[in-house]
Amino acid sequence: MPNTRDQTAILSPPSVATVALLTELVSHLRNNRTHLREEWVRLITEAARTGNPATLATAVDLSKKTNPRSIAEIDSLVAGLKAEAESA
Repeated sequence: MPNTRDQTAILSPPSVATVALLTELVSHLRNNRTHLREEWVRLITEAARTGNPATLATAVDLSKKTNPRSIAEIDSLVAGLKAEAESA
């Protein structure tokens, strides 16, 4: 028998509190875009410097999942870091 409670939750419009929280989150992300970008660049750079491919892969995966509009920029950063490591 289907759970009608789960179906009701899916079909219910968001509460005023939920809308307010989402609005606040979007505002925060817009206001801190540069700082957040600097943080994922730092995270990836530090991971690359460990020399551990798994650590770098994890940092890149996390950064791409949390910044899907920046995937090309992340790939470019990683390529540059790898080239830098190979030439050292």
